[in-house]
This record gives sequence, C-alpha cells and structure tokens, in this order.
Amino acid sequence: MSLSDAEFAVVQQLVRSQSGQVLEPHRRTLCVLKLDQLAQTEGLASASELVGRLRCDVSLQRHAVEVLLNGETSFFRDPATFRVLQSEAIPALLEAKSGASSLRIWSAACSIGQEPYSVAMLLREMPIVEPMRVEILATDFSQAALDRAAAGKYSQLEVNRGLPTTMLTRHFERSARQWIVSGALRQQVRFQRVDLTSGDLPFGAWDLILLRNVLIYFPLETKQLILKRIVAKLSERGLILFGGSETPLGIDDQLVPASFGHGFFRRRDSR
Repeated sequence: MSLSDAEFAVVQQLVRSQSGQVLEPHRRTLCVLKLDQLAQTEGLASASELVGRLRCDVSLQRHAVEVLLNGETSFFRDPATFRVLQSEAIPALLEAKSGASSLRIWSAACSIGQEPYSVAMLLREMPIVEPMRVEILATDFSQAALDRAAAGKYSQLEVNRGLPTTMLTRHFERSARQWIVSGALRQQVRFQRVDLTSGDLPFGAWDLILLRNVLIYFPLETKQLILKRIVAKLSERGLILFGGSETPLGIDDQLVPASFGHGFFRRRDSR
C-alpha cells in the first residue's frame, strides 16, 4: 500500500499541527506501514482510506498522531552513554549536591518506557545513590505509549534488545510470552503526558534531564523554544543528556559541554 503525495501532505500537516513535529519525506515508508496497521485495527482497507477518515474524525486524528510518533527505543540504548552516566555523570551530580537528600531525573521523551526503567535499574547498582530520595519522571506526547510504559510489559524481542541477562532476571518477572517489570522498579518511575511544545512542563528543578533523540523531529524555531524552556528547568548544577546525533549548537547558547560524555552531556554555562 502507499499514499499519494496529497495524502502524505495531509498526514504531515496533521502531525505538525498537533505535535509541532516535522514528518520528513524519508519517513514516508514507515509512516505508511504504521497507518496500514492502524487501518487494520480500525477495520479499514488501507492507509489511504484511513487518511480519508482523518479529515473528519478528531479521535482518529489523535490516535494516528500518537501511532506515528511512537519512536524506536530499547533498553540501555547507547550503552557507552549509560556507562558514563553511572561512572561520571551521576557521581558528579551527587558531589555538586553535597548535603542534599534528593535526586530528580526527568526522561523527557520516554516512549514505551525502556529509558526510564534503564535509569532506575542503573541507580539500583549504585550504592552512593541508596541514601538519596530519587524521583524519576517519564513523559511523552503519546498517552498510548505511556500506558504501555506504566504497565511495564515487554515482549521477548524487546527485552533482548540491550537488556543484560542479569538485569532481566533481577528486575523482571516472566508471564507467558511477556516479561513484566517488577513492582518495586515500577514504583520508582512516575509517568505523565507532556507536550514539550507547550509551556506546561513538569514542576520544579531537575538534576538530570534526558532529552535524547527527540529534538531532531522539530523545526529549528520549535527546537529553540523547547530547549529554552527545558534549560530553565535545570537545577543549578544540573545536566541535560542529548542523543548521539544531536547537539544544542546553533539552538541554545546557554549550554556548555560537561567534562565527560563526549559532548552529549551539557550543563548551563555558569560564567
């Protein structure tokens, strides 16, 4: 199945108007696959028929946008970054917060939950964090993704992607063909729907904000607005972690590289 140029333009405009994100032409094939799957669940013959329905069905519009924005993710994505997080970034944060009793972490585009659960598992391996009161907030644009994340249920294929066997046996329970995140680990993560393009961002200051592989989907002016608001949410010595293909250069001049993490970790310029 395929979409005509006019039909794809309708989908692009819908995604842009509801989320602020740009659906680039190179994502067209994946877009059609996702819309075909959604069409089947809705009892429609094709992605093309689905697009026709989108023009007048507000509920279906929202569902389609959430399906299209449900991005690729995995446990401990970019393992080297998580090693730096464990060995350097979090110890540096705790040193900067000397005397403080809490650590606030925000996963700002969590999809179906692998990132915040990876962080929670990592922290459980760090005795220096044990005395702290840790808050992990995980947000996403898609309520459907958040519902899946909160349920903590993953297929064998999903846990095979990046999750060490030791972590799997320690923090998951087997149930038929699924693996379920332990209740203790789920209690460490709070899920909330947040649209990063809105001004309604999570309350308070955050010590670590994971903003990985999300800004690349927005036009420059929206990236600038999002990053300005998120930088304002950093604690005094807080860190923002970007994805491997992202940089704030040319977007926000308030951030400078941390002394670790190959530039993926940034902090507010204190000069």
